[in-house]
Amino acid sequence: MPAIAAGFITLSLQALAESNNWRQLIDAGEQAYKKGDFADAQAQFSAALAKCDTSATSCDPHLGFTLNDLALALDSQGKIAEAEENFKHALTVKEHADGPNNLSLISTLNNLALLYRQTGRTSDAEAIYRRALEITTKNKGEEDPALSVCLNNLALVLEQENKNEEAESFTRHTLAITEKTYGKDNPAVAVILNNLALLLKKQGKDSEAISSYQRALAIRKNAFGQNSLETAASLTNLAKVYRADGQFAEAEPLLIQALGILEKVNGSDSEKLIVALNNLGFVLREEGKFEEARKQYQRALDIARNHFGPESEETADALENLADVYMEEHNLTAAQPLYEQVLSNLEHKFGQDSPELISILHKLTEVYREQGNYDQAEVQQKRAISISEAKLPANDPRLAVCLNDLALLYREHGKKDDVEAILKRVVTIKESAGNDDQGLANSLNNLAHFYREQGNYAQSEEFYKQSLALREKIFGHDHPSVAASLRNYADLLRKMNRNQEAVALDAQAATIEAKFE
Repeated sequence: MPAIAAGFITLSLQALAESNNWRQLIDAGEQAYKKGDFADAQAQFSAALAKCDTSATSCDPHLGFTLNDLALALDSQGKIAEAEENFKHALTVKEHADGPNNLSLISTLNNLALLYRQTGRTSDAEAIYRRALEITTKNKGEEDPALSVCLNNLALVLEQENKNEEAESFTRHTLAITEKTYGKDNPAVAVILNNLALLLKKQGKDSEAISSYQRALAIRKNAFGQNSLETAASLTNLAKVYRADGQFAEAEPLLIQALGILEKVNGSDSEKLIVALNNLGFVLREEGKFEEARKQYQRALDIARNHFGPESEETADALENLADVYMEEHNLTAAQPLYEQVLSNLEHKFGQDSPELISILHKLTEVYREQGNYDQAEVQQKRAISISEAKLPANDPRLAVCLNDLALLYREHGKKDDVEAILKRVVTIKESAGNDDQGLANSLNNLAHFYREQGNYAQSEEFYKQSLALREKIFGHDHPSVAASLRNYADLLRKMNRNQEAVALDAQAATIEAKFE
């Protein structure tokens, strides 16, 4: 008996030593992970895994934990396939050890779902988040604080999938739990209110979105102070809703206040001011306050050059914003060199044939077109088309835009023989994308208008009918876009001496227009 007892004590001490060694490796891995040294974290977690029993029948309590940590380190290095494999292995181990509905599964389920969400596999992420929610509800009930994390995760992926109504429902549930747990004026409530406001805005519930943002702002002012970064973020969020609704007078003072806070906290030449200056510049521009807008954009440009260099992407963005103001003022002389500098910066960063160049080439085309320099405008637009054809999918909407702009240029320049083929190609691209959207309706309308100008009334009528039908499908029968289609069709009918039909369509359009006056 003493010998057996001694043997038992020896094995226990050995197991304890192994456990301590495992714990030291896990701690070292976690420290490396927190420092951002993910390769070292992977090495430490792999060494810890070697201390675990990895056999098929293993009940080692350390195994699932270690696999989960190793997967996190792999995921952080972009080793997605290996990370997914280890997360799944961790789940299998935990299910074997604890059962399929144990709370020990939640952390790994959430980690795997996040991996799927970040790699665009949103339906897979949704399914896993729903399982995590179901397990938590079974174990904790409908009102436990732990449930709010699961509800919030699921709402985020649903929002990503544009399932906004369901996402709103889960977010409201999260809000109710958070308020009950921490109180209605807790900063955690403000975070949920911001998420809710975003969902409400996406559903067109603007007044509710504004109320949610206003409440979040009040909570943050009370919790963090009038001049905190949290307050500045809420001011900006609220201003964005007003800006999106065209309420620029309401947005402007909020953005000025947010900018003032950022200046106090970070200094007047901090790179953290650039976004705030651009936001304010945009609103001032929309209000027609071009001189004030230019001042904000110029300041953003100076900061970007100072912090990131003259050839940086940040500097290119600031240059483009400033040039856009000059374009709205029809100051082509000032806008052109700025756009050319933007193009040079983007070429330097992304290369001569990058899709990143397409937007600025379009703007340069517009400058040359308004100057009457059609040859140079055509050069820029054809370059944009060439890049689009080489680098983008065949049905990419950016290619359709480039082609449509070239057709417009040719119409103005008198090259009408080329316009028909280009406009037809635009329609084909948009149809092949499989979306019955406003862009396709507009392209059909453009083709109809071209045929009307050429006197080909039969073809024109065919495409006006298609455009009208599509707009009615998209917007319903009472919408300004439908009224515009009716007016275009009526103009054609008058040219065809079908005046009675034209009068009927004009009357229908007038009825719609009266509802929006």
